[in-house]
Amino acid sequence: MFSEPGVPKENWCRATRDVRRHAANLMVKIGLKYPLILLPIFDQIHLTVCGLQKDKQQLTKYEKVTLKVS
Repeated sequence: MFSEPGVPKENWCRATRDVRRHAANLMVKIGLKYPLILLPIFDQIHLTVCGLQKDKQQLTKYEKVTLKVS
């Protein structure tokens, strides 16, 4: 996930938040439109998202909801 070094997520500029939001939405769209493409690497994606969700500084609330892992 892209983040500006040394800048807490509360101080991210709008462009950074928009790029991250767009990336999360694209992951969902790709999963809905082409599930067979992501199937071989689903476990890797799942582990990556779970790891990002554990660290509170990695994802915003919107990204957590968009990439929600049950």
